[in-house]
Amino acid sequence: MPLSSGSSQPEIERKYDVPVGTPLPDLADVDGVRVGAAVEHRLEATYFDTADLALARARITLRRRTGGDDAGWHLKTTTSAADERAERHLPLGRTVRTVPRPLRDLVQAVVRGRDLVPVVRLSTVRVESPLLAPSGETLAHLCDDTVTAEVLEGGGTTSWREWEVELADGDRGLLEVVDEALTVAGARLADSPSKLARALGDRLPPAPARKPKALARKAATSDLLRAHLAKHLARLVDQDRDVRLDAPGAVHRMRISARRLRGALTTY
Repeated sequence: MPLSSGSSQPEIERKYDVPVGTPLPDLADVDGVRVGAAVEHRLEATYFDTADLALARARITLRRRTGGDDAGWHLKTTTSAADERAERHLPLGRTVRTVPRPLRDLVQAVVRGRDLVPVVRLSTVRVESPLLAPSGETLAHLCDDTVTAEVLEGGGTTSWREWEVELADGDRGLLEVVDEALTVAGARLADSPSKLARALGDRLPPAPARKPKALARKAATSDLLRAHLAKHLARLVDQDRDVRLDAPGAVHRMRISARRLRGALTTY
């Protein structure tokens, strides 16, 4: 039976590292864009993970956030595009320290029954400006964020500033145009894929490679086997979430991965 796991939408955005004190550039000269009135939000977010950061290692973020226009529980997972993530959203509800079951179930292939506990708390002062089309529709949101992060269990606090551009009804071409303006103003694409990753710093274990390393022509049989198993195990884990959501073709794709794993183990 498919899960009832809240609303879902793609999130296409770019994050930028920027020195404190750098003025946000005026984007009024960008063709076809009008900058709307800025609004300040105060956002408080608690991120949940296993004790060994299994979700963060898999580039999955799970948080409860208050403030702003999208307060609630958010689960973000990677896609094949570098600047795109899939996001699922649930309302805040009454629970503060317990992850709602629909979201917890979606990450079971990664956490494997381990407890999900608060690991990082972020406080963000966000100044958000809509980038509008001449017709008035919102093409994207430009956010100027001042962030304070606390790593729980004695990790200390850090602060930084970043800019973020998230598409709404605009296309990727707008990202390229805005990117040029922000880069000229002194910003650079963020080194970390998320605020959570930046807060964790070197506490975060390296993420598994999405593409396996090329093997030597005369690689050992054991190396070939490990590469094959790693490839199809990663696919099996990715497909688990789609099966739980009853996505079209998900069960068939999972069966293929399972058969290939079983066949390899039988052969070797």
